Amino acid sequence: MTDNPYPIYIGRQAFSEIANAKNGISIIVLAIVLSSKVSFNASFIILSFLGFFIFFLLVVLVYNLLYLNAISYSITNAEFNLKGGIIARFEKILPYSKIQHTIITRSFMQRIMGLSTVVVQTASPEVVSNYSRNRNQDPFAGSPRIPGLDLEDAKKLRSYIITQVLKSKSGRGI
Repeated sequence: MTDNPYPIYIGRQAFSEIANAKNGISIIVLAIVLSSKVSFNASFIILSFLGFFIFFLLVVLVYNLLYLNAISYSITNAEFNLKGGIIARFEKILPYSKIQHTIITRSFMQRIMGLSTVVVQTASPEVVSNYSRNRNQDPFAGSPRIPGLDLEDAKKLRSYIITQVLKSKSGRGI
């Protein structure tokens, strides 16, 4: 395979991330309803809060667009490479022999938008120990992930990675 064999749907994933992070629409509706029921000073405060909240959502949207645009991945016969980051860049090179699990996750908003995230897990001791201490934490924290893939592309990518992992581990003893 090659660089980015399956496209990342950046725009849809960015909106999905915002919807997952905040229930923006309900807050906006609540602020408008409250501002229509109270005095001028209270309306000004509520609308100021609403303006700040919309500004915050725009900042989150721009950040997500930049971050998702910076993600790239490539697949070779020997390894899985993932690059990304906005200010601090990262590059993860995972030989197939180190990969233990390949998981497809889909949040509620990703399901609505037809998107998926492929998570590649290795035997990283820090992730396991952190999760065992705090069950509310993301169980895939620290694992390389490719967000914003179409579900069919995510299944093909997972299948390809699993095939390469099995090839790399065949013939080796326990």
